[in-house]
Amino acid sequence: MISIRFLFCIRTSLVLLTVIFLVNCSHEEAPSMKGEYNGFQYEVDIMGTADIIGYTGTETTLSIPARIAGRPVDEIFVPGGYSDTNGVFENKNLTSVTLPYTLHYIGFRSFAVNELTEIQFPDKLNRIRVSAFMNNRLTKVVLPNSLYGLGLEFQAFKNNQITDLTIGSGVTRIESETFRNNKIGSLTIPPNITYIGRQAFADNEITELYLPEDIGIARLAFENNKLTSLSIPAGCKIESSAFTGNSITNITVGENVKLYIYPDWPVFELGFDEFYINNDEQSGTYIYENNEWTFTTSEN
Repeated sequence: MISIRFLFCIRTSLVLLTVIFLVNCSHEEAPSMKGEYNGFQYEVDIMGTADIIGYTGTETTLSIPARIAGRPVDEIFVPGGYSDTNGVFENKNLTSVTLPYTLHYIGFRSFAVNELTEIQFPDKLNRIRVSAFMNNRLTKVVLPNSLYGLGLEFQAFKNNQITDLTIGSGVTRIESETFRNNKIGSLTIPPNITYIGRQAFADNEITELYLPEDIGIARLAFENNKLTSLSIPAGCKIESSAFTGNSITNITVGENVKLYIYPDWPVFELGFDEFYINNDEQSGTYIYENNEWTFTTSEN
């Protein structure tokens, strides 16, 4: 009869042989995990997709392939995250870029400091990271519905020339300075947006602004625009200085709108904050003329 000890030894030997085989395989495959194709430096991630991590080419009109080494291109980023290193395509004198339909992720400063005037995002894109398109010449941006949650980050489109902006249905927040210093004139914030960060739309040319109910608006979010009138829907919460640097003299306020005021940092100018609070924060229409505010209740 075969002893239990003998069977145990055989089992142990098989396990050891399997481990040695896997280790050897991993060493043999390691060199193929990174490479370069037509100037695109890439690495294969644990999901088996190709991530573009660098670019050595000189083309200014660029079409990023959907597949490299037979693998779908999924992400563009510099390994290590935030650092002093430039983004993958930062400062490459790019005038045109075509993104692959397979792309899910655009990393830190990936296309910053170029000459891009337009960009079309793929339907699968989930995330645009910090400063990804900062300092370009984009005039129109349509954010796909596939972006979700915090998918749009700090300074992503700062310092462009955007006049036409469409925000998709997936994003819930617009972070600080995301669209600062552009040329937006009319802006509609969709109901999926619950928060607008500090200076998110500062230094634009906004004359028309449409807000959803219950949104939170951070300090300086819309400073230095060209608003003269504003409708604030019910439930909005607005921090100090959110609308300074405008010329707003007509404000319609919904129910339960709260202003969060810091000393010497009013939400609105011309003394509106104090008048609104002293008026028991009533909903209705507030008009500034002859150096004073007047109020008409929404029930009239």
